[in-house]
Amino acid sequence: MEKDILLVGQDRLELYQDICADPKIKFRVVSDLPSCINAVKEKFPNLTIVDYEVAGKEGIRICETLKKYPETQRLPVLFVVPKGEREALLEALYIPVDDYIFSPLDPEDFKNRFFSLLGLQSMKDTRKLASVKEKVEELETTLELFPDYNAGRQELAEIYEKTDVKKALQTLLKLAEMYYNQKNFGLAMDVITRMKRMFAEKSNEFMVDEQFQEAVGRCSKILEENHGVVSTKSSSFPM
Repeated sequence: MEKDILLVGQDRLELYQDICADPKIKFRVVSDLPSCINAVKEKFPNLTIVDYEVAGKEGIRICETLKKYPETQRLPVLFVVPKGEREALLEALYIPVDDYIFSPLDPEDFKNRFFSLLGLQSMKDTRKLASVKEKVEELETTLELFPDYNAGRQELAEIYEKTDVKKALQTLLKLAEMYYNQKNFGLAMDVITRMKRMFAEKSNEFMVDEQFQEAVGRCSKILEENHGVVSTKSSSFPM
């Protein structure tokens, strides 16, 4: 399986490519924090290499930022520091990077650390997927027994939003229907608004069925008529 590596250090790309010597290892190069964040948003990498000799203090900033936020904390970071850069090494020790190595690089030592981090991350991802699957099954079973358990449906939608956008939208539409039937029109409208925002933000990730979009539009229209008041109409929620 192809591995995506984010490299902070433009001048060292050829060096790392030569050491890895694996066509399944693909490098993307960034030079500063904004370009790094944009690259992570575009595609979550399997590993980030930060070469201090090239990146300097910006490399420290990148490490600190990646390990600061929950969404990127699990991204493994290999910090490469020159043997003579005692200050940089001390800074790296205070950042929870996953591993560090001295340069000039020993090719075999680098490959051992590099592939060990990739293997460890793959194992963590497998465990996480198993855990998520168990949680989804638990929530789906609970909702079959207690269909009006709105908090559970909301939690299920949040999980699906990260793993299956279409299922997230289907779950949210069902949640909007539940709120509508309970005459919680404000909450139902909030859910529909969230779905519309997802259409806009994630349109490049999936193709939304036209009938599904039309259903959301009809839901929105009904809720706009009833928002904030108890409905006196007999119109049903168009699922």
